[in-house]
Amino acid sequence: MRKFILILTAIITIASLLFAGGCEKNKIGTDNKANPDIVDIGTSVTGHFINLYVIPDSISIGNTTYFDTDSTWTLIFKGDDITHQYKDSAMLRKLSESLGDTSYTESTTPSYARAVAGTVYSVDVVCDRDFLGVEAGKSLGGIVMLRALSAYEFIQSGYTATFDMPYWIDYPKSNLYPIETVGTEIGTDGLKAIEPRCRLHFTEIPEGIGECTFTVTVSVDDRQLQCSVTQSF
Repeated sequence: MRKFILILTAIITIASLLFAGGCEKNKIGTDNKANPDIVDIGTSVTGHFINLYVIPDSISIGNTTYFDTDSTWTLIFKGDDITHQYKDSAMLRKLSESLGDTSYTESTTPSYARAVAGTVYSVDVVCDRDFLGVEAGKSLGGIVMLRALSAYEFIQSGYTATFDMPYWIDYPKSNLYPIETVGTEIGTDGLKAIEPRCRLHFTEIPEGIGECTFTVTVSVDDRQLQCSVTQSF
């Protein structure tokens, strides 16, 4: 009986040590004081409003299937994601500093807010056919509008501003600033910290002209990103 009690005591002791070790491991995972560059999954105060940047190396067009319902494409910036995690943290800090996004005190998540890394200076669309009086190969800037949301104005306000949303956004207010502009008339300052998913809205559409191929060209910093898309009218 005494032997049985000793064995049982040893088992309980070992189990307690394992449980304590597991708790300590979990504590390290949620409170990473040893390495402040690592922000774990969950809600954290990072000091930044933007916690994920896309380094754009290509663009694509989405929403072509539902174009008939709202005359709008989705413009998608693609590339590597830069976050607080591990090797990316120094680059994220540099991007944050360039926007003045260094003193946000509210809790955020690792994937919000998102922004394109770089300044967008132009978004141009051309068609391979004459389109609503615009000659083939000429800019459709007067017909296709860029719609985007930007975190830059909120950051510049000292994280205090809220903005009324236009009709093409499903919610009434946001910390993100709504932009609607002719893509070829953005201006010399460009658009900073815009979301990686924007919209290209056709203010007019023709009828019965058949299939058209469009080329979309976006200028980001010193790069030109381009893609083509086919749409029938």
